[in-house]
Amino acid sequence: MIQDKNKKIKVLHVLNELIFGGVETSTIDLCNQLETKNFEVTIISLLDADKELVSRIKKGISFEIILNEYFRNYSFKILKLLISIPFFCIHLIRNKYEIIHTHNYQYQILFLLVSIKIFGKSAIHFHTIHTTGIHYGDISFKSAIKIYVENYFYKLLKTNIVAVSELVEKNTIKLFSGYNKLELIGNGINLKVFHPSKKKSNTLNIQRLVYVSRLTHGKNHLTLLKAVKILDLKGIKFELLLIGDGQLKRYLLEYVELNNLKNIVKFLGTISNVAETLRSCDIAIFPSEFEADSVSLLEKLACGLAVICSNIETFRLKFKHEKTVQFFNVFDEIELSKLIYNMCVDSSMRLQYQNTSSNFAKNFTIECTAAKYSKYYNSMLLTN
Repeated sequence: MIQDKNKKIKVLHVLNELIFGGVETSTIDLCNQLETKNFEVTIISLLDADKELVSRIKKGISFEIILNEYFRNYSFKILKLLISIPFFCIHLIRNKYEIIHTHNYQYQILFLLVSIKIFGKSAIHFHTIHTTGIHYGDISFKSAIKIYVENYFYKLLKTNIVAVSELVEKNTIKLFSGYNKLELIGNGINLKVFHPSKKKSNTLNIQRLVYVSRLTHGKNHLTLLKAVKILDLKGIKFELLLIGDGQLKRYLLEYVELNNLKNIVKFLGTISNVAETLRSCDIAIFPSEFEADSVSLLEKLACGLAVICSNIETFRLKFKHEKTVQFFNVFDEIELSKLIYNMCVDSSMRLQYQNTSSNFAKNFTIECTAAKYSKYYNSMLLTN
């Protein structure tokens, strides 16, 4: 396909919901950068959107919530998704895109792929795999069926896949064969927003720990809370900030209440000033059971926090040549408590990790990520 150099390429990015999370914020940052290049960008959310996140989208980018407002209060997400698909099809009929880029997963991606095949077949399809969990990390018969169907539509649409990490790339090669092309493009962060504090002001001499994540299964908040319970008996001054919301909030609040930790553990919920809050902290904990390429972890590093994270394969691969973080075994709260304790009491070690963190994060800018996406898009447009 020969492109007119003066004409912008119409690109559509599709999300389930525009809510606070790594996938959503990284997609906004990416689209904001692509808009400055030779692309006319549209973002659509199938179901709903947070107003604060919508406000972060550049003025030159079109944004639309596909689901009619009348249906947004329905309780069952699968029902809302099914209702949104006809509206998505109408959107594709009205708007002729050259590139359609999906960021969805599980059953959502299957419905979208069918719609794109019928109503967006003139567009080149790209899909980013943002996770190593759900059916990609499961060996059940049900997951095998999902993977088989997903692979079938990748072949039908000649999908070009983006893997956000080495582990996702490895899993994609293992699980799928129907895609057209596979590129490894890691997430990037906005270093103008996420950067170290010039001077930390910890007048109370209390070490502030932080974990930014949805309160959902797989994020392993319970192991962190168990480690905090152990630390509380050691007499050091600290507090833990939990940023994010999710289905496990009530359960985690009950654990904190039952174990008399409410003076130490603060549930901040979804907040807009994440970068400022991170800069007020000293140590970041990331106990997740599985990740693809955590944007949240990169943001913590960029803000100059000392990081302790689970030794899952994604993180081991990311830091294989670096002594940037400390690792603990995923469900070992005793080991985690020891690492946190040492980091709290040893100020010279903490400072060393804080300095290393911010330097490491400079390798993962959103500008670099957007340049790689732009190159990928243009190469496939030329060969299509």
